[in-house]
Amino acid sequence: EYVTEDDFDGGLANYLNRVSRTLAHAGHDVHVVTLSSKDESEFEHEGVMVHRVMLKRGWQAINRLTRYTFPTTLHWLNFSAQVFRKLKQLHRKEPFNLIQYPNYSSCGVFAIPLLRSAHVVRASSFEPARNDAAGIRRNFDIAVTERLEALQYRLTRNVYAPSETMQTMLAEKSSVGKAPVIRSPFYVETREWDTTVYERLLKGKKYVLYFGRFQLHKGFHTLAQALPRFLERYPNAYAVLVGKDMETRIASSMAAFARFYCGAFAERLILLENLPHAELYPVVDEAHLVALPSLIDNLPNSC
Repeated sequence: EYVTEDDFDGGLANYLNRVSRTLAHAGHDVHVVTLSSKDESEFEHEGVMVHRVMLKRGWQAINRLTRYTFPTTLHWLNFSAQVFRKLKQLHRKEPFNLIQYPNYSSCGVFAIPLLRSAHVVRASSFEPARNDAAGIRRNFDIAVTERLEALQYRLTRNVYAPSETMQTMLAEKSSVGKAPVIRSPFYVETREWDTTVYERLLKGKKYVLYFGRFQLHKGFHTLAQALPRFLERYPNAYAVLVGKDMETRIASSMAAFARFYCGAFAERLILLENLPHAELYPVVDEAHLVALPSLIDNLPNSC
């Protein structure tokens, strides 16, 4: 995923944006292949060449034939096939010195053995542990996706982790062994800030801030249940929750879940949808307290 696509505003997209721009600024020729729902265009974005790929309908026919028993698995395999197709095309024009695959979605399962190019796999998560923390119920489809991730790890010896916590988890629970740690570059990549949201809704308020997707593995439900005690103890404080509302195992809307628990303090609970970084950073900058109660993370952009 990459920040050029409307639906991709999560951790991986923002990490890739930072590291790609850092490499491009250092003089490297950087290409990003991203899933897209728009088209298969190629364009330059802030010094980085972006190549969009779309899912192919043939895989959707397989989904229908299997009565939608493996929707996630087939989605991943479909994407993996398109990644291989695009990388093969680009590699023929001008060979890559290095290709980085994410562990998530196992999009290197075709390209790693068939393209035979220098590569690494970045382990930004461990799928079984992430599924547990996210409260995802195991079925055959989810079990196969976990096996796909394990297969991708077995196809390569070049795996690295962004944090020591992820390094330890992989060593204890997978076949990877002790992967080297390469920390992610963190910097404020948006120089021009837009204070409109802060000025309109938050100026002059003392608030605790959460920002990120409203998901279980981010610990959002833990925070929502703790907020009433906090708001009762500090009558001048507000709670500001910024991010994409999500459906989870415990609620069809986690924003509604937070409203339910903070019902008696509704006037001091401020829920905002996902904000562009230019609007988010002023909100972060003025917060008195930031709460990041993740149950599992490698080294999150929010931190």
